[in-house]
Amino acid sequence: MHEYGLDGSYSESWKSVSDGEGRFLVIRTERAGRLARILLIAGDHFLYVRNRAHDLPQSDSLDTYIAASHATRAQIIGYLDCEFSEGRVRNGSTPWEIQHSTLPWREGHRLDFVDEISPSRGAHEVVPRRPGAERWSVPINTLAPKELAVLFSEQ
Repeated sequence: MHEYGLDGSYSESWKSVSDGEGRFLVIRTERAGRLARILLIAGDHFLYVRNRAHDLPQSDSLDTYIAASHATRAQIIGYLDCEFSEGRVRNGSTPWEIQHSTLPWREGHRLDFVDEISPSRGAHEVVPRRPGAERWSVPINTLAPKELAVLFSEQ
């Protein structure tokens, strides 16, 4: 797949690293009606995305917005504070190993979001281990209850 910015400022080329072998799971969390986090699993691969705490105002670019708003260093860090990480569920050097991330210090470490996920006993779903302010949904799940139990068993 090839992706091009509408304004022509970038292009990306994507290729599939796995067909997922029919094993897919998507977990979405929302806070106050906006996407907070998403975990996508295809076979042994995962992609984890964490949104910024607040939406950015519309602007021609992030650089333009920062210059126009005279943002402080702390504000700029907040604008950049989001995450895209990908890795392997089981076949990395450790389970749930982040192999590539927009936050380089996370690479080589375990994806901690999985510690918040619990398989619902005997059911074909996952739930948060502890209730909180986030609303969870599972729009895609082709995994059997036993597979979910293995993936998200307490460690």
